[in-house]
Amino acid sequence: MAKLSELGSDVLDFLSIDLQLESKSLNFKFNEQSWLGAIREMHIPGGHSFFVLMVSPEKELLSSAIKIRDQSLLMTAIIILLTIPIVWLFARKVSSPLRRLANEAELISNFDFSSPVKTHSMIAEVDALSTAMNMMKSTISQFLSLIHSLAGEQNLDTLLQRITQQTMQISEADGAVTYLYKEKENILEPSFMHIGDEDIK
Repeated sequence: MAKLSELGSDVLDFLSIDLQLESKSLNFKFNEQSWLGAIREMHIPGGHSFFVLMVSPEKELLSSAIKIRDQSLLMTAIIILLTIPIVWLFARKVSSPLRRLANEAELISNFDFSSPVKTHSMIAEVDALSTAMNMMKSTISQFLSLIHSLAGEQNLDTLLQRITQQTMQISEADGAVTYLYKEKENILEPSFMHIGDEDIK
């Protein structure tokens, strides 16, 4: 039976230098290339046994797996590159209305009620926040306007009437009642009532 060194294979010549006949896995480098292999003992009838040596370049043995890995990495990179603009656009759609609402909040803090809040968003919660802020801005504006308009009013009845009317409009209620406190009787007495377009005294 021929020896490994006699089979005309450089890699087998390399292995024959220090090869131990025992079942084990092989992982070595030859000619700047990684190799994988194994030695397995085979038993045959009659109490005899022999060893089987299997070796192969890692690149050839795992070529399919390496190809699949490379394709997976390429597809992952493509998906990431395609996803980045989508995420960026989505982030802009979310952040732009929030920035506008922040600007509106700053205007409110500066008592600037010159324009209504016109921020819309595809996100329901942001849209609801915009609506609530617009209502708040309108309410504060009307309240301040009421205070300024009543500041110079001298007639008490006219003052109470206007307060009742404006309160109903600001609160968007169907009606409003103004009570006066009578200190002697320690009671609240209805002074003016405004329902719809009617004043009731």
